[in-house]
Amino acid sequence: MSLSVLTQKTVKIRKVQSCWGCCRKFNPGTRLLKIESVDNGEFSRAYWCDTCQQIINNMESVDCDAGFSEGEIIDGDFEYWESIREEIEAV
Repeated sequence: MSLSVLTQKTVKIRKVQSCWGCCRKFNPGTRLLKIESVDNGEFSRAYWCDTCQQIINNMESVDCDAGFSEGEIIDGDFEYWESIREEIEAV
């Protein structure tokens, strides 16, 4: 697998988007991290919410270049994901 990140930036979305890590839907006006990449010649665009970003940042030994499957972050450990979501969304 050859994953190359082309762009990575926080954007204010203009239409409903789903987070790649948890599959939650977000309404226009929400700020999400947008990552555009090429993997084995295939272009892809993914949006990431603050909760899933924080969980990835907390991971000590993870190869982010290998990528994540859609919904993998929330499916991995829902209780941990929920505790991070509560912390972030309580602000």
